[in-house]
Amino acid sequence: MAKRSTRKKIRFQVDKAANNIDRAIEHLHSLDVIADKRSADLNENIPKFVFMLDEFRKMLLKWRESL
Repeated sequence: MAKRSTRKKIRFQVDKAANNIDRAIEHLHSLDVIADKRSADLNENIPKFVFMLDEFRKMLLKWRESL
């Protein structure tokens, strides 16, 4: 049986982190649907959080390519 290299293990963990960010974005979307535009605070901040998380995910995946 082949043993996984450390590099593959690290890349796998980066992929898992990116997937968790995707899940967080999905949760924020659900939160937005539940709020149904009735909260000015959520209306203002959810898009900022989604943008920040998406940019962080892009950074992770770009970094993963260099590993």
